[in-house]
Amino acid sequence: MKEKFSLIILIQIILFTTIFCQEKKTDPLFIETIPDSTRFRMQLDSINKYSYEDHQKSTFHIDKSKKILSYGLKISDSDKLSFSIQLIDYELSQLNYLNAYQLLKDTKYLIEKKEISQNLKNEYNYIEGFILMQLGDLEFAQKSFYKLLENAKEQKDTFLSIQALYSLGQLFESEKDYKNGEKYFLKTNEIEKEFFKNKQDLTYTYLELSNIYIQKREYEKANKYNKMGLESLDKYQKSMRLNFILNQGDIALKKYKILIAKKSYNSAFQLASESQGKVELEQCLEFKAKLLNAQGVHDEALAIYENFIAEDNQESLLNTLKWYKEAYKTSDMVGNYKKAFQYMVKVNTIKDSMANEKKMQQTAFLKIKFDSDQKEKENQILAAQVVQKNYQNKFLYTIATLFLFGLLVVFGAFFQKRKYNFKLKEEVANRTKDLENANILLSKSNKELDSFNKILSHDLKEPLRSIVGFSTLAKKKINKDSKISEYLNIIGNSGKQLHQLIEDVSVFQRIGNDAKKPTEDADIQKMMNDIIQSVSILLMEKKAKVIFNNLPTIKTHKLFLFLVFKNLIENGLKYNESLFPLIKVTYFKQNRTHFFHFEDNGIGIAPQFQNRVFGMFKRLNDRGTYSGSGLGLSICKKMIEKLKGNIQIVHSEEGKGSIFQVSFLSIDSIEQDNSYVNMSITKSN
Repeated sequence: MKEKFSLIILIQIILFTTIFCQEKKTDPLFIETIPDSTRFRMQLDSINKYSYEDHQKSTFHIDKSKKILSYGLKISDSDKLSFSIQLIDYELSQLNYLNAYQLLKDTKYLIEKKEISQNLKNEYNYIEGFILMQLGDLEFAQKSFYKLLENAKEQKDTFLSIQALYSLGQLFESEKDYKNGEKYFLKTNEIEKEFFKNKQDLTYTYLELSNIYIQKREYEKANKYNKMGLESLDKYQKSMRLNFILNQGDIALKKYKILIAKKSYNSAFQLASESQGKVELEQCLEFKAKLLNAQGVHDEALAIYENFIAEDNQESLLNTLKWYKEAYKTSDMVGNYKKAFQYMVKVNTIKDSMANEKKMQQTAFLKIKFDSDQKEKENQILAAQVVQKNYQNKFLYTIATLFLFGLLVVFGAFFQKRKYNFKLKEEVANRTKDLENANILLSKSNKELDSFNKILSHDLKEPLRSIVGFSTLAKKKINKDSKISEYLNIIGNSGKQLHQLIEDVSVFQRIGNDAKKPTEDADIQKMMNDIIQSVSILLMEKKAKVIFNNLPTIKTHKLFLFLVFKNLIENGLKYNESLFPLIKVTYFKQNRTHFFHFEDNGIGIAPQFQNRVFGMFKRLNDRGTYSGSGLGLSICKKMIEKLKGNIQIVHSEEGKGSIFQVSFLSIDSIEQDNSYVNMSITKSN
C-alpha cells in the first residue's frame, strides 16, 4: 500500500515538473542568473555593434530582444525606447520608411516617461524628422529639425546643433532650394571646424557644399570645397574619395576642360577597380558616358546607357528613370528619333509608375498618421476619465466616512453608475460599429477614386502620348505640302486638347482635398505680377495689357485664388478679337466681403448664355476657333465656393467685353462669426 502511494506521488511530481517545463520552455534565457535588464542591455549593445558590420548577427540579436520582451520581464522604459530606436534604424537601413514610421508612432508614448533622458528624446526627434523628410512631409520634418536646433541651444549641445543644421541643409537641398541648403551647410561647416579635431569629420559637409555649388553653377566655389574635401580624407575613405574625384570631373566638364575630366575619370576608375564595388564601377561608367557625349562620341555613350538598362533589375526606379532619360537624350543627339521616342515613352511610363507608388505610400503614411492621432485622442479621453473616476471615488469615500447614515444612498449611486457604465459600453460598441462601417465605405470610395485617378493619369494619357508622338514622327517623313500633313496636324491638336481636358478634369476632382490646406497671407499685387509673368507669351502675341493697382494683402487659400485669377485673365485674352486687348482688375471691400472685378474688351457673352458658362464642358464657341476643355470656369466656380464665395458675370455685351466678379468673405469675418456662434452655444448651455 505504501509503495502504491509513493508511486502515485512520484507520478504527480513528474507531471508537475513536465507542465512547469512546458510553461517555461527550456530557453537558456531563463537558466541564466543575470538580471533581466542587464541581459536586455547586452542584446542592445550587440545590435548596435553589428548593425553596420553584420546584418545577420544584428537580426539575430533583434529577435533575442523581442523574445525577452515577449516574456513580460521587467525592462525599463529607457531600455524599451533604446530598442525601439534600434528597430527603427534597422528598418531605415532596409529603406522601409513606412514600417519605420509605424514603429515611431507606436513608441511615442515612451517619450513622455519621466526616466527618459534628454539625449534619447533628441535622438527620437531627429529620427522622426528624417523619416518625415523621406516620406515627403517636408513641413513637419522642417519643424522637427528646428525644434532640435532650439533644444541644442538650450542644452548647449554642439553635436546636436551640427546634426540639426546638417539635416536642414539636406532637406532644403532635396527641395532644390539651394540658397537655403548652402546657408545651413556653411553654418554646419563653421561649427564643425571648431568642434571636430580630425579633418575627416568635415568631409561629408565639404561634399554637400561641392554638390550645392555645382547645382548653382558656381564652379569656382564648388572646386574650392572639392579640394578641401580631398585634403581632409584619409587613405581608408575610398568611397568618399571617389565621389570627390567624380565631382572634380563634373566641374571640368561644365567648364569644357576635357583633358582634366579625362584625368579625373582615369583616377576614379583606378580607385573603383581596386575596391571592386558594383556601385563605384557604375558611377565611373556613368561619368564615362557624360565624357563621351561631351567629346561627341554619342554612339559609345548610348551603348553604356543601354547596357545599364539591360542589366537593371528595377530595384531603384530613380536609377531606372535616370538611365532611360540619358538614353533618350543621347539617341536624340545621334539622330535615331525612333529609338529616342521609344525611350521617351518608357520615361513617361516610369514617371507614372513612380507617381502612383508615391501616391500609395502617401496614402499609407496618412492612414498611419490618422490612426496614431485617433489613438492619442482616445488615450487622452481615457486618462481624463481615469482622473475623473479617481476624483469621484475620493469624494464618495469622504462622504462615506463623514456620513455613515448615507450608506444606502452610496449603494444606490453605485448601482446607478454601473447601469450607466453598461449603457456607455453599449453606446461605444454601437459607435465603433458605425465607425467601422464608415471606414469600409471610405476605403471603398478611396479605391474608386484611385481607379479614377489612374485612368486620368495613365490609361488615358498613354495612348494620347502615342498619338501625338507618332503624328509628329509621321510629319517628318512626308511632304509638308501634302494633304496628309494637314490631317496629322488635326490629330496632334486633337490629342493635345484631349490631354488638356484630362488635366482639367483631374484638377476639378482634386479641389475637395486641396481645400483642406491651411490659409495664409497672400499679397495680391505680387500674385498678379506672377500671373502676368506666367502668361507673358500670350500677352506679347496678343499685344495685350493687364492693368491693376493698389491690390491688398489678404488671408486666403493662396493657390486657389492664383488659379482663379489666372484663368479669368487667360480667358479675357483668349476670347478677345480687339487689336489691343485690355484687362482691368479692380478691388473693393464691403460688409466684410472682398470683391474683385475683371473687366475685358473681348467678344462678350449673350445674356441667355451667361449662366451656362460656369457649367462643366459648357462651351459657347467651337474648338476650331478657341482652344480649351470647357472646364475652366466650372473649376473657378468650385474653387471660389470652397472659399465661401461666389463668381458671376455682372455685365457682358457681345462685341464689347465682359465684367466678371469674384467675391468671398474675409477669413477674419468667418472666425468672428464662428466665435459668436460658439459663445451663444456656451451661454445657452
